[in-house]
Amino acid sequence: MKQYHPILSCAEAQLLEYKIFGGDDAKSAEAMLKVGNKCADMFFKEFGSRLPSKVKILVLAGNGHNGGDAIITAGEIAKKCGATICVAANLSKQMRPNTKAALDSLTATFGNTRADIIDFEALIRQAEGLEADIIIDGLSGMKFKPPAKPEFCAVIDAINKVPALYRISIDIPSGASESHPGNPIFKADVTYATASVKRALIEKFNNPHTGRLRYIDIGLFDALPGENSFNNIGDSVISPKFFAMLEKPRAWQTDKRHYGNLFVIAGSKSFPGAAMLNVRAALRAGTGIVTAFVPETLAPCFAAIEPSAIWVACPENDGGSISIKGFDIVLKKSARPTALLMGSGTTASEDTRAFMAEVLKKYPDTPCVLDADAICPEIAGHACRSKRQILMTPHEGEILRIASDASNTSLRNACAKYSASIALKSNITRICDGNSIVYNLSGGPILGRGGSGDILAGICGALLSRKDLNLSGKDVLALSSFWLGCAAQAAFDKYGENSVATSDIIPFLSLAFKFAKD
Repeated sequence: MKQYHPILSCAEAQLLEYKIFGGDDAKSAEAMLKVGNKCADMFFKEFGSRLPSKVKILVLAGNGHNGGDAIITAGEIAKKCGATICVAANLSKQMRPNTKAALDSLTATFGNTRADIIDFEALIRQAEGLEADIIIDGLSGMKFKPPAKPEFCAVIDAINKVPALYRISIDIPSGASESHPGNPIFKADVTYATASVKRALIEKFNNPHTGRLRYIDIGLFDALPGENSFNNIGDSVISPKFFAMLEKPRAWQTDKRHYGNLFVIAGSKSFPGAAMLNVRAALRAGTGIVTAFVPETLAPCFAAIEPSAIWVACPENDGGSISIKGFDIVLKKSARPTALLMGSGTTASEDTRAFMAEVLKKYPDTPCVLDADAICPEIAGHACRSKRQILMTPHEGEILRIASDASNTSLRNACAKYSASIALKSNITRICDGNSIVYNLSGGPILGRGGSGDILAGICGALLSRKDLNLSGKDVLALSSFWLGCAAQAAFDKYGENSVATSDIIPFLSLAFKFAKD
């Protein structure tokens, strides 16, 4: 099982598909059907509950295979909810055989009253009067090379004026490429990267056009025989199959000690909720024991709210943060931790940082997750003085404490300086161990809330504490980010993105698995 799949240039992606299909139309047709089915399934899992009872779908179909993918996706969505479909195509040019077959199949399935075909010229004329619930873009795909021709620009300008609930792009938004755009681009709400993720999708200048990114794995990398030329390509995305390790049954003869003892040092009078989010996420992520060290005024009520954890009341300073005086309490704990998580909601108190530094000295070989206020040169410097796994989970503001900026180069340099693996949180989280970068594509705007990073840190701490999983630091960060993203998608399915609290996402960690399966 390959847990990461390489991000490819468009030329590399075309080479990959040629290695698998070899120009065989029958194999390409089978792949198109698989792409269309998976795109429709993934769309319906995420957005299906929010569709109206009568759905109008408008398809922008190019003459190549990308157009066929879009047509099949539209047909499969229609089968799930019932819909009228309009396909806009260039009727003056001949479609590739598989794309024409997909269009013929669509019209045969739905009949002329429910699946109409219009020419691009008609689309341009009627754009301001058209409306749709779903627009599916399959105009150009990965073979597009700028500059765009005037007629292409006119079609994109027209389709971008058509209002819709959901705007889907298949593979790459039409008009986008690996070079800086100089032409109009289809504006998508969600882009389904099919078969492989193309580098154009992670270029910052294309971010406003891609919307949510979702990876449709149809098994091409698994189909490559033995060693292949893509193994050494650096940047990658998380394979949905990586998640399968968390679905394996646990050993029958086992107890809590087999699944780790996570020490959590978190919370303050100013930010008490961070510790609770850490702990609840860690419990849901499967660690055997969670021992949480929090300010003494918080411990009694926290123990009543979440009795599954061990809450240790620590002396606090005048600012309501853990005091170094509390270190004697740590010394008295008999159970040795298998991982440490520190920093969430602790504030930048020197007293608390001194406490964390002493904990790191006491357990020099214990792996640790540094979050929020623990992400600073002082604590990171203490952590890396011994040969331990160090994980950090900064957002784009916190990374500036240990790096010059949030670029990939600075991210790699920070990993090297502190011998750490880092998950740089954003709408697309980047995970780095000093070498290659892994991009997490799960999740969505529902995570744009205070506290979502505390949940991520708790998941990371749990997976790091579990020696039964035997994961590297990069693997822990990637799997945790992917898991949280899938849980967020499950929470969105129930609550939407507005009427939801960050803590509502935690119970959905157990329901995230269906969103990991495309």
